[in-house]
Amino acid sequence: MKNILIADDHSLIRSGLRMVLDRMAFKTDISEAWDGRTVMMKMKEKPFDLILLDIQMPATDSVVLMHWIQSFYPDTRILIVSQNPETTYGKRYILLGAHGFISKTAPDEELIKAITQVLNGDTYVSADLSQSIVRGVFSGATANPFDQLSQREFQVVICLAKGYSMNEICEMLQVQYSTAHTHKRRAFEKLNIEENKELADLAGAYDLLS
Repeated sequence: MKNILIADDHSLIRSGLRMVLDRMAFKTDISEAWDGRTVMMKMKEKPFDLILLDIQMPATDSVVLMHWIQSFYPDTRILIVSQNPETTYGKRYILLGAHGFISKTAPDEELIKAITQVLNGDTYVSADLSQSIVRGVFSGATANPFDQLSQREFQVVICLAKGYSMNEICEMLQVQYSTAHTHKRRAFEKLNIEENKELADLAGAYDLLS
């Protein structure tokens, strides 16, 4: 029996994911959440083997929510199920700690493959995302400047770009102010920027604020 949490604000999507899970080769106990608050509430009630997580739920910061899950429930596997383009979001969310990223438009068979792979302890990457990563490696180019940031640097600057203060970021990420400031300084150097306004503009240009 696998305990699985479906986190999406659209009931039709949750119903569709339930139908796919009913086709799995193993038994599942399925719970549902529709925003970050209900994700936290459900996860405090019982442990989950897997969460199918949408990254655009209302009143939810997906970066902060993922960090919360990883901090308090490190054994829970995370598969991002999103309508956002894989080439923009997939690599970054995997670097942030997700165990896979799949499009909501993927065929049911591919979703079953992704779920099975993630539950087996592997990381799922679609063929399209894999090719995009390989092309970037062999071309020697980094199309997205945020790709050069470490996981922690990215967490800090995206929270900054979304308007959080340094003190709020330290509390959310559970780090010292000096540590967060070091991550910010290094990220700004890599991005060749000096001000938070430049950061917000750059993050918006690469569609990283949703």
